[in-house]
Amino acid sequence: MLFGNEFKIKGSDSDLEKQVRNRGSREGMGSESLSEFPIKNNAKFAIVLPVYNTEKYLRETIDSLLKQTYKNFNIFAVDDGSIDASGKILDDYGKKDSRIIVLHKDNGGVSSARNLALDLIEARGDFNIIFFMDSDDLLDERCLQLCLDAMLRYRVEYVTFCYKRLFLSGIEQEGFCPKSHLIPSREAILDQFFDEEVKDGQRDFSVSRFICDKVFSARVCQGVRFDTTMCRAEDQKFFFELFSRLQSGYLISEVLLFYRMRRSSLSHKDCDYKNDLENYFNLILNFSNNLSCKVKYALRKLIIRYWWSCVVQTYFYDDTVDNREYLRKIYQKIRDNLGLSGVDYKYRKRFMYFAIGDWFVALMLKRRVKRALRIQRDNYCDYFE
Repeated sequence: MLFGNEFKIKGSDSDLEKQVRNRGSREGMGSESLSEFPIKNNAKFAIVLPVYNTEKYLRETIDSLLKQTYKNFNIFAVDDGSIDASGKILDDYGKKDSRIIVLHKDNGGVSSARNLALDLIEARGDFNIIFFMDSDDLLDERCLQLCLDAMLRYRVEYVTFCYKRLFLSGIEQEGFCPKSHLIPSREAILDQFFDEEVKDGQRDFSVSRFICDKVFSARVCQGVRFDTTMCRAEDQKFFFELFSRLQSGYLISEVLLFYRMRRSSLSHKDCDYKNDLENYFNLILNFSNNLSCKVKYALRKLIIRYWWSCVVQTYFYDDTVDNREYLRKIYQKIRDNLGLSGVDYKYRKRFMYFAIGDWFVALMLKRRVKRALRIQRDNYCDYFE
């Protein structure tokens, strides 16, 4: 039975359902009506699980998927050329549970691994919902059921939920989840995606820029792939590609994902940051047209944050004259094309460091590295981002 006591989603049902009915009379996905809504009671999930050298965490991750209270799913586990025991672990699980489909490929990065799974999912054609997961994270056993319930009840093809970061020292505690609610429009989806992560000193567990705390209908994802030339921010580009297909969504006020913070994850591997930074800048520049001021300000902060992480990487690991000149070129592009209007001081001061000179950037980073080393004794986080 949907929405029993165990799976109750919070919110004013009458108000939310009225919004859905009103929206349905005005909009659909393309020319399709609500009568052709693609999610059914027995909807089948496709879980995309790229794997690279996560033998330490992989069993725990897969077990959290197999413990789901909703059982109609397949796991597409793609071993991306692991050199540890990850591939064997996947094969062992695949022999025990026919729902686990194991694919082995040469190392090509998380995007190529996800794309291989998406190709197979679309070729089979019998899946209704797609969910992406990293091979070191953990999922609450209610997650798939709650997401399906929300999609059915509010007739949406996009659901997001809260997550907490999992550090070496334990699960983070300081933060909050907003109340469950319908996200009634495409603009509201963007506002939620680019909302402030920290409010009044506490982190909003519902705000993220990655893909693993979101589920989509397979119809929405049809034909869309991750950019294999990017090894950072590929999640955001994928979401931007889906954005034009979304009409509404739903936020579940439950922490359903535990995102492990560690150094050697797929999303933190070494990469050509110059190529990534250029691609990301062009993506932000092209996407920012005809958007609300709030979203434009958020996009500016994102590109400045990403640019600053590249500054840090250059000064600590790849400090050459060419790289510094490249960063200065992007710095000037941001000022000329995006500006700093509406960007808060935290992000503006990074531009101030760079404007003063290379020597000042180096000085500020040396002062901060001591604090970073203290933090990393207990936790891992992207301190400099």
